This record gives sequence, C-alpha cells and structure tokens, in this order.
Amino acid sequence: MRNELELSRASLTKEQIAFCVECSHCIGACPISLENTLFSPKLIIRQASLGLDEMITPSREIWSCLGCAQCNTRCPAQIDIVEFIRSYRQKARQEGYLPSESHHGILQSLARLQTLSIRQQRIDWAEKAGKFRETGEVFYFVGCLPYFDIAFHYLNLSPLDRAGSALHLLNRNGLEPVVSRDERCCGHYAWCSGD
Repeated sequence: MRNELELSRASLTKEQIAFCVECSHCIGACPISLENTLFSPKLIIRQASLGLDEMITPSREIWSCLGCAQCNTRCPAQIDIVEFIRSYRQKARQEGYLPSESHHGILQSLARLQTLSIRQQRIDWAEKAGKFRETGEVFYFVGCLPYFDIAFHYLNLSPLDRAGSALHLLNRNGLEPVVSRDERCCGHYAWCSGD
C-alpha cells in the first residue's frame, strides 16, 4: 500500500512539473538558493522535464533542500517541489548515490535505531520536570529528543532540558499532557531524505 501511495505521489509530481512556467519564484523563496547558487529547484525541475534523471540523481544538490516548502507556497503552478525532490532522493538512494551526513551520520543512525524494538526509559526526564498523565486529550510528542540527548552530550547540550521546559510551560498553563513510555520515532527525517 505504501509503495503504491509513493508511486502515485511520484507520478503526480512528474505530471505537475509539466506546468512549470520557469518564473523563478521557487528560487527567490528558497533560503538554500540564496546561499548556494548551484542549488536551483527550477533547474532540477527543468532537468526532470527533459528526462535528464541521470543528471539529477548523482547530483549533490538534491540533498541541499531543507524541505521548508517556501518554494511550494510561492509556486504559481502549485508544484509540490518538496515532494518532487524527496522522490528524487529516494531514487538516488536506490541507485547508490547517498548524501553526506552531518555529525558523522549519528542522526541517521539514531533514526534507524528507533525503528528497532529497543526499550528505552522515555519518561525519566518528565518525572523530574513536571506533571504529566498516562491518559488524556493532550499528548506531548517528544520525538527523537531522548536519543539526541545521548548524541549531543559531548557538546554539553541537552535537548531534554528543552522538553522539560516545554512541559513546565504546559503545566503553568494548567495542562498535564500525556507523555508516553512507548513513543517511537515518527520517521520524518528518514522519509525526507528518501530512506
């Protein structure tokens, strides 16, 4: 089912690129294009429309996109450029063209670890930071922060301090959210990088 959905998204995106009017609004809205003149959503779309996939998948530039979707909001043809680039990242991975990973790949390794059946103390930080519940209508999704806490310990950074501050603020506003022991990675970063 998931592969069918991804194929239909990719084909929809392929159809959308035919509507590109080369207005350059995507470039003007893109924070990466402002800093890196080699990255151009318009150029990638143009190459795809000409069937030049062999120029796109080995390119380092498809990995530059932040996925902020500023290009999508400005595109008069309403092309989903972020999904378009994500689909080419997936294709690049399948062809063996992998991205350069920051922090020596630790974030990607953490995302992969979270897909396994590893049991982790997910709420120790919350017990120290404030009040929370096991059931309720408000859920505080902490996501990858417990893993990042371990990964960035050497920098004297604690992402869980921020989670504790957010819980404290929720408590100050009369909310006691659910914090789950069984929370897992949402997969966002792996998905966005075509993995």
